[in-house]
Amino acid sequence: MASVPPGTAWRAAAPSTAVWSEIPRGTIGQRQLPTGQLFADGPPSFAAKALGQPSPLSLAAAATATATSVRRRSGRSQPSRPRPSPGQEEVFLWGGVPVTGEAVKWLRSQQAMSGTFEPSPIQDIAMERIYSGESCCIQAPTGTGKTLCFLLPMLQRLREEASASPARGLRFLILVPTAALQTQTAALARALLGRGLAENVYVMRRNASNTSIPSNIVVATPRQIKELLETPLTQAAWRRSMGALEMVVVDEADRLVNKWNMHQRRQRYKAQKEDPAVTVLKVIEYETTKAGRRDDWQLVAASATMGRRSHRNLKFSAGIDLTLIRVPGSIHWQAPEKPNLGQYRDGTTNWPEGLRHRVRVPKPFRFPKVMAVTAQTIFELAAKRVLVVLATTPEGGRTPKSMYGLNLVLGELNFRLEEFGRFEVVTCNEAIDDAAKLWSAEGAEQRRQQVEEDRCQVIIASCEAIRGIHLDNIDAVVLVGDPMSVGDYQHCAGRTCRYQPGSSEPVEGMAVSIVPDQAATRMLHWGQLTGFKLVEVPLGTNVKTGEANAPRSRTEEDVSKFEDLFAEAEEDQDWWNEPDESEEDEDEDALWAEDLQRQRDPREGSREPPTAWS
Repeated sequence: MASVPPGTAWRAAAPSTAVWSEIPRGTIGQRQLPTGQLFADGPPSFAAKALGQPSPLSLAAAATATATSVRRRSGRSQPSRPRPSPGQEEVFLWGGVPVTGEAVKWLRSQQAMSGTFEPSPIQDIAMERIYSGESCCIQAPTGTGKTLCFLLPMLQRLREEASASPARGLRFLILVPTAALQTQTAALARALLGRGLAENVYVMRRNASNTSIPSNIVVATPRQIKELLETPLTQAAWRRSMGALEMVVVDEADRLVNKWNMHQRRQRYKAQKEDPAVTVLKVIEYETTKAGRRDDWQLVAASATMGRRSHRNLKFSAGIDLTLIRVPGSIHWQAPEKPNLGQYRDGTTNWPEGLRHRVRVPKPFRFPKVMAVTAQTIFELAAKRVLVVLATTPEGGRTPKSMYGLNLVLGELNFRLEEFGRFEVVTCNEAIDDAAKLWSAEGAEQRRQQVEEDRCQVIIASCEAIRGIHLDNIDAVVLVGDPMSVGDYQHCAGRTCRYQPGSSEPVEGMAVSIVPDQAATRMLHWGQLTGFKLVEVPLGTNVKTGEANAPRSRTEEDVSKFEDLFAEAEEDQDWWNEPDESEEDEDEDALWAEDLQRQRDPREGSREPPTAWS
């Protein structure tokens, strides 16, 4: 196996009939079932379908593979995982994992789009270890394929082990923070499994009946699982299923186990509150120990912002010694003078190479002015696809949800972008649903055609909903509002500068933040801490080229249209008449003082914001 170059395929002789006779098809323990069915009642699982056709692994080798896929603990000797036995099915070596079935077709479709489809650095070093059963945390910059990094090896091994030891019920649990990420993760898993097996991936919804264990693979949020574990009607069945789990994934792990600041952690500790993901992991540890298989399940966590506290919380919640597998991002921009910068003191960051950061500060920071600057920025970017992320604050902040709601911003940008030409403004859910339909091997060609289309699409999303989401060909991200943490900003900006269809390397991108002055000061400190360089772009300068904007002449039709609109809005003059950039608002200082007292850290309140960011 080691002599085969990555990305190549081979065929070998058929398995011997003596091996297949060890476990006859349709036999499970002492029960005799119809051929190709794993259990008498309920839908057949994909393991039955896998047994219904010859496997590239002999059952003897697969049984050995099951025994050696036990979770690795620190200091324990690691038995080598056996490779596939000769079989009729084509085997494709990718990232150190022998891939079979429909996943081969999917990988070849990705290869056809770009001419080459090699594993990213994190996939190259982590996939084989995940395939061998090692429990680990993977950390790499956004857009490097972490979802494929854990899905492909775990689904491949689950398919092999299901052939060797078929069983009904939940075997693979994937925990994600949002419903949008549920949709995307399930779409990729179904594409890798292919037709006939894709129905075994179940996306849990709160309005569905979950009184019984629905499938072998479940994609859910931790809160959904916690409710099932606490509801008397479902508690017994779901606790038993937690004890029988073989694989667990915690995607966007820092969001699920470490999303609170120091003050919030203290308050939650006093109130004895616990994150749903932590509760679920503790239940899994308890139930697997109770079932006598405490070491027989694998945990994989992934995030671009995996910190030491997140890593520690996962280890203590699950009772597992997790290995950290990290791929650094770009070099810290101050590393030549200070080589020990960064979280790991190696002069590297978690930011992807080629991501440029810009900031604009509208004054005064009020909704009409902010929307005008946002529309102007989108026009200046001249991109085919732009993502607008709304970083809202609680009521009383500068960007409350009541004013910067999704529908309000969508309608306002629709109106303002009509002035600049043809723009299509859609919500994030629409874009994610459309993208999920193209994850299959058959949809690969349509994904490539999207690149060639001359479209100006603007996608509106909230900061919480867009985390972990991949949308093809996002040329730029426009962040509007007040990001609460550097992690939130990194996950928003990281929706661009990613691996894209038709490219073998990450495509460059730009993140433009339209924020209040105090947020820009905070972002300057984030840049010094985490290693990105922030540049302020004045409102009269093109955000992409850096050149001064020429005044845009209006046609008579434009003038008459706006005269009619202003006449209709005569009763609400304050809403439409936006103050000039140089105009000073008499109440602005009072508003700033109130916000500073209510929201800002007292230590930041004494600082004067810099005149330029670098």
